[in-house]
Amino acid sequence: MPFSSLGDPADIARAYAAWDAIWEEVAERIPDAHHDREKRRIAYLIVEFAPMALDEEDLKRNVLLRLSAVSSGVTRPVTAR
Repeated sequence: MPFSSLGDPADIARAYAAWDAIWEEVAERIPDAHHDREKRRIAYLIVEFAPMALDEEDLKRNVLLRLSAVSSGVTRPVTAR
């Protein structure tokens, strides 16, 4: 997981909690063959948004908004590095 790039233990805990909540919300809509790829993509989005998030719920909301924008074609997909 890319969460090791987060320095603050509170940020890491918030990232894991947000990841669990996001995955629970989107997992059933993602084909099984794409689970690993989408889990990684969500993790990288969490790392991208974590520094700006006010709390876990704000982090979750921002990541879900980005996922929604990408799936609707509003923005280009973010790829794992």
